[in-house]
Amino acid sequence: MFDSIGFAEAMDSLSSAVALGESWRPSLEKMCSAVGAKVAALSRTSPTQLHIVATQALDDPIADMRSGRTPTYTSDIIMSSLLEEGFVSDAAPSFRERLHRTPFFRDYMLPVLDIPHRGSAAIGGGAPMSAPRISFWRSARQGVFESGELSQLNAFLPTLRIASRFSQQLLQEKAREHSVLYRSRGDFVFHLDFLGRPIDEDHDAIRARGAPLRLLRGRLAASSAAEQQRLDAVIRQALPGSRQHGAVALTRPGDGRRFYLLAMPILGEASEVFGPVSVLCALIDPSREAAPNRIAIQNLAMATGLTPREAEIAAQIFAGVSPADIARRLGVGEGTVRSHLKAAMQKCSVHSQIELSALIGRFA
Repeated sequence: MFDSIGFAEAMDSLSSAVALGESWRPSLEKMCSAVGAKVAALSRTSPTQLHIVATQALDDPIADMRSGRTPTYTSDIIMSSLLEEGFVSDAAPSFRERLHRTPFFRDYMLPVLDIPHRGSAAIGGGAPMSAPRISFWRSARQGVFESGELSQLNAFLPTLRIASRFSQQLLQEKAREHSVLYRSRGDFVFHLDFLGRPIDEDHDAIRARGAPLRLLRGRLAASSAAEQQRLDAVIRQALPGSRQHGAVALTRPGDGRRFYLLAMPILGEASEVFGPVSVLCALIDPSREAAPNRIAIQNLAMATGLTPREAEIAAQIFAGVSPADIARRLGVGEGTVRSHLKAAMQKCSVHSQIELSALIGRFA
């Protein structure tokens, strides 16, 4: 039943797709056919949620599951203690007994989907329960995965794990690219995982930053119940399932200062499966002067021939500083500043400070 040549061709297709940042799904379809399975899926599990990219035959079942039209999914169906060793089958009597006690399997996967037999392996790092994995499910007629078939699958496992790591790295790079603009402006940036929790690496920075945000049992907490509801809603909106940008106003206790939190989803193939970062957050302090984007200014100066003084004044204008304040900072007359500013606008072919700032923003 196992087509090793077809599976090897699917691996070649997957390697090309991952290198180009394309979808895993066409290769999953080919792998599913080659292994003699009914459906295949990439997935990552939390105690009550399944994050998944699957072959087309699972589209409707996944939609039913997410809308609550199936028995509740639980992690009891995962062979967590075995997946790191390579591809394993769920044919062991002790595990079959546990599966049949699970309503999601007993009342849905078995009678409705007809996918009682599985071969699975972990293909990414992390705790055994939550690590990314690949699974092939067979119907009752197709039968269990025999030991010889599992050995054939394990021969391809190193390639699958390399593809998984590469996909994770691409998503991490995408998250880094998203954060560059906000960091360059001096905004406080942190990241949320696919459950909406700050990633471990950002916990200390959030604690050090302090109000209007704090950590409570590993989650973001606002200063009031009303703001907490709005914060939770914006985070849910940015997570897998909606993937929408959002923003919320937050108040700092004590002085009542207003901040704005932007939540931006990191989009990409199977991002909730492979990406440790699901959402980029930027905390905007409107009372703080924006830091000029030095790279953008340097590129603009190179393209237009701005002098160092013209570039410095353009950067201050982009940061929202008035010509009078620029003059005080530089210890020169306001007329001198306006003369440099006029020269900079002429070189950039713009006619106002707003147009100059917009042009610098384009270079950012």
